[in-house]
Amino acid sequence: MRKLLVLGALALAGCLDGELGDDGGVGPPPDLETLSMDVFSPACAFGPCHTDRAAAGGLSLEGPAAAVRAALVDRPAEGPMDRVLVIPGQPNGSYLLEKLTEDAPEAGTRMPQGGGRLPAEQVAQIRRWIAAGAP
Repeated sequence: MRKLLVLGALALAGCLDGELGDDGGVGPPPDLETLSMDVFSPACAFGPCHTDRAAAGGLSLEGPAAAVRAALVDRPAEGPMDRVLVIPGQPNGSYLLEKLTEDAPEAGTRMPQGGGRLPAEQVAQIRRWIAAGAP
């Protein structure tokens, strides 16, 4: 019985690979259109931030989902470091999550600037989207 429990725990750990949301929740990943409307547009793509007219850090999160995906997925971050914003299937290696969750990211400041942190559920949605391959 103990062997079965250990094997089950190892299998579960291998399946999840530490890619749970910040809230520890799991669930289906949101589609990018939903993320754009619910998270990126209100928190990132406004005023002098990540719009087509004022693409801070060279990043615009405005427009249709295909444009937002092209701006994020497999795109190098601007700056002196060698980081990729979103690596499909690898939330923990994606610089976007570092920028959203760390007080002192590798470069620049935590996002969004000028306000509070994104709610944990929104960060978890982004994490699940990336873990699902950032479709």
